[in-house]
Amino acid sequence: MKLRPLQQGDQIALVAPASPFSVETFRHVCEILQSKGFRLAIGSHVLEKHRYLAGQEAHRAADLIQAVEDPAVSAIICI
Repeated sequence: MKLRPLQQGDQIALVAPASPFSVETFRHVCEILQSKGFRLAIGSHVLEKHRYLAGQEAHRAADLIQAVEDPAVSAIICI
């Protein structure tokens, strides 16, 4: 498989498969990516928190699997 560089208009999936993060920083990163011309697919559970993790295990896995299986997604960023 030959990968190509990302281009404006490509869709980037954002998922949180590990620890929670700053919502303010997340929003800032989203603004930057959108200003560069990328479309964002934000995981359904990306803002969840469960103890010291970014949501329930099943939810984190579902978001990642959905991103991997989506043919419209050109890149995945794990937050």
